[in-house]
Amino acid sequence: MNYIKRYLKKHIKLIVLFAFIVLVFFIIFVNYGIELRAIIYPTVLTLIMALFLAAFGVIRDKKRHKIVEDIILKKADVDESVFPEPLNAVEDDYLKLIKLLKEEIVNRECEYEEKNRNLSDYYTMWVHQVKTPIASMKLKLSEADSESARLIASDLRRIEQYVDMVLTYVRLNSESTDYVFKKIKADDVIKPSVRKFSHDFISKKLSLSYEGSDIELLTDEKWLGFVIEQLLSNAVKYTKEGGITISVTEDDRYAVISIKDTGIGIPAENLPRIFESGYTGLNGRTDSHSSGIGLYICKKICDNLGITVKVLSEVSKGSEFLLMIPKESGKFE
Repeated sequence: MNYIKRYLKKHIKLIVLFAFIVLVFFIIFVNYGIELRAIIYPTVLTLIMALFLAAFGVIRDKKRHKIVEDIILKKADVDESVFPEPLNAVEDDYLKLIKLLKEEIVNRECEYEEKNRNLSDYYTMWVHQVKTPIASMKLKLSEADSESARLIASDLRRIEQYVDMVLTYVRLNSESTDYVFKKIKADDVIKPSVRKFSHDFISKKLSLSYEGSDIELLTDEKWLGFVIEQLLSNAVKYTKEGGITISVTEDDRYAVISIKDTGIGIPAENLPRIFESGYTGLNGRTDSHSSGIGLYICKKICDNLGITVKVLSEVSKGSEFLLMIPKESGKFE
């Protein structure tokens, strides 16, 4: 019914003109005294032909609309060959315009990809250059045994973490990002991450509870390691006293890594937004070092790895981050 209304609306001027012409002829024939039967017969015949033409037009327009609608819904590649044949010069002009717009989009995409590659290459080079003096400073500080040296070493590790975050952010959506899924033991990814923060635990006098686990995880070791390090970094940063508990459990569907702290917690109104890029919430206003990018990167990585992230938190009582890792490769989409 909608197609009929559309067709009538599109051709309303022709319909009015046709009705007017029929009316003129009808009046003329009547004035000349032509028999009514002779007038009605050609009029009805003409109307029947007009209805057939209208029906054909509705069916044709419906098919053409369906083709375009499928292109829109499926987001198919917009090419002039997939569109219906133009019926007039205006439709032909529209197809030419679509072709020009497509070429412009392709050119801009190529320019964007080239700029993105150049930016990625620059940051990759920058990170490797920065890591060289960082490694040198770490080596020199390892030879010193003083409170100030330990504090500087802790700050240096945080700088190194931020440098790694830059490279991770750049590579996050890159087509060349390498995800290698294989079975690894939970200990193989958790213990190295914990060791990186050993000095922070000691300097802040925080306890660490982790009994170790031989549970196998089907994931990418390098990228999951980054997520765990970031969550541990946040836990250490926002925990003034008490400690951090890490545990690994499993059921038929998931292996679950829990990182729980006794820190300042996250207000309930902030929880829905903590994974947004640049969102710092209350913690960002009380801690000038909060960038609001770490958890965003973690969430993006987890999405790419098929990992579900859940957060439980209460202000002044701490937070718990749960990483639910599918146990079967069929879980990944």
